[in-house]
Amino acid sequence: MTEFRMSKYAPYRSVEEYNLLRPDYIFEGRSAEQWVAESICQCFEETAGGTLAECGAGPGPLWQHLPNNLNILAVEPNHSLWTPDCPPQVTYREQDGFRFLAEAPDQVDVIAWMWALN
Repeated sequence: MTEFRMSKYAPYRSVEEYNLLRPDYIFEGRSAEQWVAESICQCFEETAGGTLAECGAGPGPLWQHLPNNLNILAVEPNHSLWTPDCPPQVTYREQDGFRFLAEAPDQVDVIAWMWALN
């Protein structure tokens, strides 16, 4: 992509703005990230690892709740939301999530798209 354009799908202009304005989602005393990570881990229960593609990953609030044996493909069109100190198993891909879904690589085991559709 040559230029990021703000849209209703990606309203944050920076990681700082994301952290300041993004609401916390709490359900029964647990964060949405914890709930989603638990569901993702169930998808990988039978394997020793795998690859998760997270569309609309932003700076990655979900990653701290996932095991280190998962490879994470962080699909995020807004480069300014990429976190420079992401875990080593995370690779960013600068692409719109809808285009990624149309071209999803075979090596991806699970695709998650939580916050962009929330």
